[in-house]
Amino acid sequence: MSDSLHLQCPHCATVLKIKATSDIDLARKINCPQCAQPFSIAEGSTEPSSTFEASSKQATASRSSEPSALRNLGVMGWFLFGGLGMMIGIGLSAVLGLTSKDFVIGLGSLIIGPIVGFGIRFGAGTHTSGVGPGLFATFLAFVAIICGKFGAYSLSDIGFTAPDAEVATEGQASFIEEYEKEHMSEPALIARIASKLLEEWVLAGKLTEEQLAAVWDTVDAKVDPSLDFLPEVWQEASNRWNGMTPDVQAATVRDVQQKHYGDEMTPSEDQVKEWIASSVTDEWLEAGRITTEQIEAHDAEQLDSIIRAAYERAFPPEVWQEANNRWAAMSPEQKEALKEEVRVEMKHLIGFRETFRAAVSRAQVVSTTLLSCFWPLYNPTFFLLSMVAAYRLGSHNESKR
Repeated sequence: MSDSLHLQCPHCATVLKIKATSDIDLARKINCPQCAQPFSIAEGSTEPSSTFEASSKQATASRSSEPSALRNLGVMGWFLFGGLGMMIGIGLSAVLGLTSKDFVIGLGSLIIGPIVGFGIRFGAGTHTSGVGPGLFATFLAFVAIICGKFGAYSLSDIGFTAPDAEVATEGQASFIEEYEKEHMSEPALIARIASKLLEEWVLAGKLTEEQLAAVWDTVDAKVDPSLDFLPEVWQEASNRWNGMTPDVQAATVRDVQQKHYGDEMTPSEDQVKEWIASSVTDEWLEAGRITTEQIEAHDAEQLDSIIRAAYERAFPPEVWQEANNRWAAMSPEQKEALKEEVRVEMKHLIGFRETFRAAVSRAQVVSTTLLSCFWPLYNPTFFLLSMVAAYRLGSHNESKR
């Protein structure tokens, strides 16, 4: 049905068109574009006035019933309004995650399909319908459900334990304390100097491969196992070992080897004494002959000696001696600059730890999201119903209503 009406000038018979409106005034006069003579709409009508008014109303009704241009964007309308529906669905589903109830989050996926399907249908209007917009609505609904569940589980405590901020802060403080104790002690800083010095001497040819190999062969060797135990405990372990007959000693070595080292390595005498000393420590702690406080005080007292000896073993003697000389010659500002290098490394390491912790949390959310698509049974049911609703609404043809 056309939305314009035809008139004929009664003076020169020129035919012209005017826009049809439901409240058209037949007495309104217009000027002929050809002869410029005025005439009323009723005078120029080629139909009876009643028929003319009916045609005008019908044309107006036909024009008003057509969807607006905004709703007839075709494929662009699918993306525009379907995407808008998808965003709304994801937002609603994520908000439902605040309830931390899996069934409620499942219901959120159920409403996403209809929202996306309606968005697709609104954008497609009457120009497109059928399988195309239906499948596109199904795809957007699928993406929206997965993203919505991910957002919901990210805001809930289902499927993973969110890291406690206070615990994380305490853990980081403990890590910083231990890192500084290990890497910012005087032996550790001297070892940094020795590492740089070692590179210089190797490049300059002052150290040979044979010298380095000889040093590295002893790096893993125990500095002095007796330092790990109270003096009286180590003395008791030595007395027990020395009091054994050769056969008992051989049997003890085999027992320690099987329990702690395997067939590829035979423990040394000191290594066997370590395990005897560990047993003595447990016995004396249980009997009350020594206390945990005594052991902790001893460990703290011996820590610097153990660390210094361990670092010293990692370098040729002449390199370690030169590193000590350079450390002694440093000004307080230079020593502080060396400590700052350690702090920068520590910050990078902390950043990596935090990134790794966040990645683990995200991986837990992803696994929970994927699992929720299949279990419990109401989740896949809601999922399928939502997809069906998206397809039915997206593929529906409005013109058939």
